[in-house]
Amino acid sequence: LFQPGKLPGNMNPVLATNARPYSAWTLTPQPAFGFSWAPKVTEGPLKGLFGGDGTVIRGGFALRRFTEPGQYFWNNAADYGSFYFQNFFLTANNTGQAGTFAPGSLAVGQPVPPLGYEPQSYQATAPESDFTFIGGPGVNGLDPNIQQPYTESWNLGIQRSIGASRVLEVRYNGNRTIHQWINIDPNEVNIFENGFLTEFKKAQANLAAYVSAHPNDPNPSFEGTNGSLPIMRAAFGGAGASDFTNAGFVRDLQTGQAGALANVLSGINGTVPYFCNLVGASFAPCKNNIGYTGAGAGYPINFFQANPYAAGNSTGYMVAAGYSNYNGLQVDLRQGAWKGLQFDANYTWSHSLSVESPNDWTGALTVFSLRDLHQGYGPSQFDLTNVAHVNGTYDLPVGRGKALLGNSRVADKVLGGITVGTIITFQSGAPFKLNGGNNTFNDYGDGGVVLHGVTSSQLQKAVGVNRVPGQSYANLIDPKYITPGQGANSAFITPNTTPGTIGSIVYLHGPHAYYQDISVSKSIPIHEQFRFRLQGEFLNAWNHPVFGSTPGSFNSNIKSSGFGRGGVTNQGSFGRIIEVRGNLEF
Repeated sequence: LFQPGKLPGNMNPVLATNARPYSAWTLTPQPAFGFSWAPKVTEGPLKGLFGGDGTVIRGGFALRRFTEPGQYFWNNAADYGSFYFQNFFLTANNTGQAGTFAPGSLAVGQPVPPLGYEPQSYQATAPESDFTFIGGPGVNGLDPNIQQPYTESWNLGIQRSIGASRVLEVRYNGNRTIHQWINIDPNEVNIFENGFLTEFKKAQANLAAYVSAHPNDPNPSFEGTNGSLPIMRAAFGGAGASDFTNAGFVRDLQTGQAGALANVLSGINGTVPYFCNLVGASFAPCKNNIGYTGAGAGYPINFFQANPYAAGNSTGYMVAAGYSNYNGLQVDLRQGAWKGLQFDANYTWSHSLSVESPNDWTGALTVFSLRDLHQGYGPSQFDLTNVAHVNGTYDLPVGRGKALLGNSRVADKVLGGITVGTIITFQSGAPFKLNGGNNTFNDYGDGGVVLHGVTSSQLQKAVGVNRVPGQSYANLIDPKYITPGQGANSAFITPNTTPGTIGSIVYLHGPHAYYQDISVSKSIPIHEQFRFRLQGEFLNAWNHPVFGSTPGSFNSNIKSSGFGRGGVTNQGSFGRIIEVRGNLEF
């Protein structure tokens, strides 16, 4: 992918259909096994620990293969447009052409007029350049030997009865998934093997020298001495070109965005054909698509990107390079029906890490570079470290046949037959990554951040809800780390500006979330065969706002004026919802 000079200058690769383009999966074993052991300890010091025959130990392992969504094939194995597909149509108009008919002229049973075709004949091959330039759909592909994803999961737990109606269980659950499908960009912009990074640093030095000599010039130049920047000079069209003072390029140099500047020079669209100036009109797309006729500077057409026929653009290639793992410790206390009470209380302490596919709820895919996919290995979108749930119901012991006021007809009418229930959730916040906003390494990977006098652990401790008076959002990190209206406080957090590097990759988790729903129902007997039940449900019963608890709800761009902000993310348009229903039971 990163070998400038290996392609001939006038080639135009062809896309071709294939009767059997993918290797089939003909064998997909899915083994699973488990065990359960109920030791009986009737005497000795372990009797109290195991509760006689009240303990069960369970464990298991399973390997499960799965099929990714068919949409992945549609998106990556078949480009839209006239290639791969031939459209048939019949349109109501009066042109008399094939595929048309006069409105109102057709009746049931009447022969259908000749259909129209687009294209007129099916295309089994097509030049790749037809898909890449000037509004083309782009080039996408899918590894014809892509592997089937699978998950290995394992568990081990011990269950102990406590009395006749309660059970306490402690278990460990783990899994790992490999060969997960992810969409990579083989057209990652190259700044290393072609020497562009070295020239970028020279341009930075030129700019610094010019600013030092002309501190008040509003349009500083980074051209430097004659011949010091051969790549840029060729792309800009020669010495003295106005692009040497281009404000966008100057900003890229000041912020170390070598990848961003290289990405501009790698394209053929725009007001200046930078790439064509480098490679010349012998590269057919320059001549045919934008009418370029210059000789160029003789640079190889894959100088910046492996696929120059998608110059300045990304390409999509689906591969089985994703992977993830999960490890969780779970504690569960279950109370069966006992004097009108039943509940389940559980707690999970877990961690989920992945290089994952973009089919999560934010559509995010953290890949920084094809040179090292493992750099994108971090908390998955559902990595909630601490989660506690309590849910249960309780029948009020009041009224006829109950422990309290059993002989009071009034109490029975008013309080009898009432059941209250609740669902309570307390959980850690969703993960997010601090984004520096600079393309220092390539054209798409975030360049990371630099921390000054603070650690990621200290930043995590600073995460919380800091309400802003009169606003519907809150600052979800200690305001001392925020410069109002500008972004992160540069005394602590700055974007990485070192070209050719990716700085610190910092993951944090948002503030914890608390939810409670309550239900109250009353059963009213009407006749021995009829009963009316009135139920009220209070979602977000205490009207408690939850800020920044879901992925993407925390503004993590340190250059954004809204850095650190998050809105209300709990259900019900952010407020309490009361639902009342009545059921007639018979």
